[in-house]
Amino acid sequence: MQKFVFYVRHLQMSEVEPEKISELFKGKKSFLRTLFAPSEIRQDFNKMPHVSLRALHWHTHYGILKAVNAKHLRYLDLSTCSPDDGLLDSICLLYNLQTLRLNDCYRLRQLPENLVINLRKLVHLYLFGCSGLDRMPRNIGKLKNFLTLTTFIVDTREGCGIDELKDLQHLSNRLELYNLRKIQSVNHAKEAHLKQKQNLSELLFCWGLTRYDKPESEACNEKEVFQCLQPHDNIEIMELYGYGGLEMPQWMGYPQMFKCLRKLKIFKCTRCKNIPLVWLSSSLVYLSLEDMGELKSICDNLDIEGGGDGLSLHIFPNLKKMNLKHLPSLERWAENSAGESVDSLVVFPVLEEATIEDCPMLASFPSSPILRELRISLFAIRQRMESSPEEVPPLYNSMLPASLEVCWIQGYECWVALPPNLGELAKLQELLVNNCYGLTSLPDGMHGLTSLRELTISGSPEIEEFPHGLLERLPTLECLSIDGCPELERRCREGGEYFDLVSSIPRKYIQQASPESVQVEESGIEALEPESEIEATETETGIEAPEPESEIEAREAESRTEAQSGTEAPEAESRVNKFLRRLIPCCARSNSDSN
Repeated sequence: MQKFVFYVRHLQMSEVEPEKISELFKGKKSFLRTLFAPSEIRQDFNKMPHVSLRALHWHTHYGILKAVNAKHLRYLDLSTCSPDDGLLDSICLLYNLQTLRLNDCYRLRQLPENLVINLRKLVHLYLFGCSGLDRMPRNIGKLKNFLTLTTFIVDTREGCGIDELKDLQHLSNRLELYNLRKIQSVNHAKEAHLKQKQNLSELLFCWGLTRYDKPESEACNEKEVFQCLQPHDNIEIMELYGYGGLEMPQWMGYPQMFKCLRKLKIFKCTRCKNIPLVWLSSSLVYLSLEDMGELKSICDNLDIEGGGDGLSLHIFPNLKKMNLKHLPSLERWAENSAGESVDSLVVFPVLEEATIEDCPMLASFPSSPILRELRISLFAIRQRMESSPEEVPPLYNSMLPASLEVCWIQGYECWVALPPNLGELAKLQELLVNNCYGLTSLPDGMHGLTSLRELTISGSPEIEEFPHGLLERLPTLECLSIDGCPELERRCREGGEYFDLVSSIPRKYIQQASPESVQVEESGIEALEPESEIEATETETGIEAPEPESEIEAREAESRTEAQSGTEAPEAESRVNKFLRRLIPCCARSNSDSN
């Protein structure tokens, strides 16, 4: 093989030890220029002394990059590593380096100060996912040839202010700005010259060191600073985290600013009372609003009278997915300049998916002719119920969109009935009812769910029976899951009045009334709960292995298996693995008996 190695220029390897690769080049001058070893290899790169690389992707946590085999490197990828100080310092000796990727190095705290001085040819610096990084090297603005700088953290130290971005006019793609609350003055914010960086397409504004930091108790001049951070009007993705101002800056009220915007996410802007003027944007397809405690209306100051003239009002003309979470004051979708609700006129023309979580004051579901998936939950209502025990969410009497195919209703402890038109949703294929403790029964008329394939009822102990004739009138039902409903579970188990009706359903998960054991029924197969050992059941056709309890568990088991591949100690053993572990000795005994 060694005679061919002489000609190898590009090599990718996984779990091969570097010493073995090094032996192939022993005593020979190698023309190897590219080495990709993305899997974790606990070996020092310097055990490969006979190569002079131009591109290297290496997964290591220690060692140094000697100039003898790395001085010509142009591209270095150490993503997902935990580089120590020695490794970081050796990087600063790679004087020809043009691209440095340190993505997802979450233990990385800071970059060497001499990085800017030594790596004058650096053009691309990737720092996505470096959540532990708390500052930048001084005077990074001197690297004027930067095309990619994914992350910039503002600091009050000299040479670490936002004004370091002033001369980086060629920055492109995505830029994430953190610790914006450390901007010392409006003039410094102006000197960032974001508006002139025309090649940027994605911007993240974060006022804390991390995306989860809350606004400070007293946000002094954040609105004025934000006003001076106005970008150009071709931004496609914008994210805001921890902004402490009471209102959005003025430039966010210009519709032309969002002519290209496809995605907007706002998180933990707890004081802000409005959102950017994006409801007229024809390009926006995704909207996520979370933890905005003062937001009362999505759209405001609309030029229309309360009550309207009967015409529909189309907002978010191209929005397809909307995520609303932890908005305790949100009451309406839109209001006019007089502060009056115009929700009865509002239509989301192409909205397909909506998630509404902990929005207790919202009065109606989004109206969309093609809404396919709606997931609503209100897990945070317990505190409200303690102060107002008779108060129920306004959504209680709201009508569900007729186009729904997936509907999840979770955590509505005070609901005593599901939405009134639930049984009329002829297109509904999946229905989940979870933690609705006040719900005593399912509504009559559910036989209208002629397309229903999956029905899950959990954590609703007061539900004791199905509406009369329901199971016979759901011909398409393929999966039934009942958990946390003791009386309903009893009726569905063997000996119960529903047993014969549910026996024809292909996939079933029925929890035992006792929390210590679970009965799973799937195509006639019965098994105990995962906590107990699985006993192999011999039949005429041999030993049958129990399958996962539901499609959800199957996907989770598959995900755990993928996540644990290559690790020495998996966190948990799946049902199938337990079964196989017990099955192998049984087979061995059977073979010995037959012999």
